[in-house]
Amino acid sequence: MKQSVCAFLRYGVLVLAVAQLATPALAQQTVTYQPSTERIANPERGFYHYIETKASDPNAYSLSQLVGYRRNEDITLLYCINYLDTFVEAPISNGYLDHFEANMNAVREAGLKCVLRFAYTKDDPTVRNEQPPFGDATKEQVLAHIDQLGPLLTKHADVIAVMQAGFIGVWGEWYYTDHFVDNPSVPWQVSATQQANRLEVVEALLTHLPEDLQVAVRYPSAKQGMLQRTTPVSAEEAFENTNLARIGFHNDCFLAGDQDFGTYRDNTDREFLAAETKYVGLGGESCQNNPPRSSCDNALAELAQFHWTYINADYHPQVLSGWESGGCMEEIEQRLGYRLVLTEGTYPLAAATGEDFGVQLAIENAGWAAPIQNRPLTLIATNTGTGEAYTAVLPAALQFWEAGATQQLDYTVCAAEGIPAGDYALSLQLPDTALSDDNQGNYAIQFANAGNLWDDASGFNSLNHTMRLTQGTENCAGPIVLISDALPTHVEGEDLEEGSFNWTLYPNPSRGEVNIELAQAGGMGEEIQLEVFDMLGRLVDRKTMTAVPGTKSFALSMTSYKPGVYAIRISTSTRLTTRMITVDK
Repeated sequence: MKQSVCAFLRYGVLVLAVAQLATPALAQQTVTYQPSTERIANPERGFYHYIETKASDPNAYSLSQLVGYRRNEDITLLYCINYLDTFVEAPISNGYLDHFEANMNAVREAGLKCVLRFAYTKDDPTVRNEQPPFGDATKEQVLAHIDQLGPLLTKHADVIAVMQAGFIGVWGEWYYTDHFVDNPSVPWQVSATQQANRLEVVEALLTHLPEDLQVAVRYPSAKQGMLQRTTPVSAEEAFENTNLARIGFHNDCFLAGDQDFGTYRDNTDREFLAAETKYVGLGGESCQNNPPRSSCDNALAELAQFHWTYINADYHPQVLSGWESGGCMEEIEQRLGYRLVLTEGTYPLAAATGEDFGVQLAIENAGWAAPIQNRPLTLIATNTGTGEAYTAVLPAALQFWEAGATQQLDYTVCAAEGIPAGDYALSLQLPDTALSDDNQGNYAIQFANAGNLWDDASGFNSLNHTMRLTQGTENCAGPIVLISDALPTHVEGEDLEEGSFNWTLYPNPSRGEVNIELAQAGGMGEEIQLEVFDMLGRLVDRKTMTAVPGTKSFALSMTSYKPGVYAIRISTSTRLTTRMITVDK
């Protein structure tokens, strides 16, 4: 139980604004860290493997294959394309919905995430003179399918790195389409009416996804046309729950031609994309070998210019082999997306409970893009004698940690009264709050540092520093407090086994109601207790129910909760497990 409780406190609540306080005059030590050149399996970035399934020929993902990608190749992303080829004029069958869910569960179990797309056809029109019909579905059918898929997108959003808009046109690339242009024979001409129809599809997807997930479109002109705006998103507009902030990009013909096969109409589109991708994601693949444009010099320049986060490891093979022979593959592996390097830290040699101490950090982003999803930056102090961990959430905004920049972070922290005196080893964790503590070894961010600072079981990055904590006489004034476990460790009178039954909750984050599904929650007639705790461990809500065979589903209203992070704990007389939920405004 102790581990799950610590997980709750590590996730904490994101502080929106913190005044900078004077650092106390305590004896401090500065630690310098060395960068690593190793390939790192960090989430939501890097090379991906392509994995396809079709309604006409369902492909059940092989768990052993997915695990092998991560263990043997340090790959954390899959390109998960789903062709709804037998449902162009019909609802998606329950069987295929179950098939999709089973595949998403396999992705989670393997510790990966999806770049997710749906489409109706892959019938290449270039081999038949580009003449319609092309085989995609009507707007009404697309929206009906998104309504069917919506609950599953919400439920499995924790393992969706980015959603590509898809659905429209061959391959879901928004070009060769029967229904989203006025004249399918001239697919490059998209009227204002059709731009509005396309926006309906994007907005339908955004509705079913958490606010921190983006939907990627194929062309810069697609976003400009839908939003009737050619000005790039600004820092002030970024990362809000708006179409402008949540529409990103994918380029599926990277370096394949002068304009990347229609990706760019002119240099204005290039300038627009370079500015936009400071705050929205970009990934994709190359579709044709095109030296010298597709060679290393141009690849490195444009991967940096357009802040690439992910790219296909399987296609185009000649382009990839050219990067290998040209000597740039290792750099591409390292710098796709973010690459966070801890360069220096200054910490106290000793501190007292109830009194402030300073923590200064310098963290460089040596990658080509900022992280596409935000995470809390959490300081962890672990007692070297007992192993108990105490945590404080440090205000940070990782999505603004731009490529090539170093963040100079200065915090004033207070160790809460009641923490035992002793020696405490300091660590940092950047967890994925949508996933349980048991998964943080796969989903927390690892710093690109030498010296074996990473613990792949907990997702902790050691700071290589130990401080002595003594008992003080003051009480913490905050706002950043190193806090002890606040949740009860057991149901009174019982010894509980952690994590012995499975359950899920969605959407996460939630803006009002959360759905909870318990699978094999307990024996017949066994009482199940659901409790909700706030960040200080105070009980907010409690419900009691009776176990039934199979899966039990119910909704929990959180409309009266203040914005923040909560722990939802479900327990029986002998079993207990905890999940985190973020409540948005």
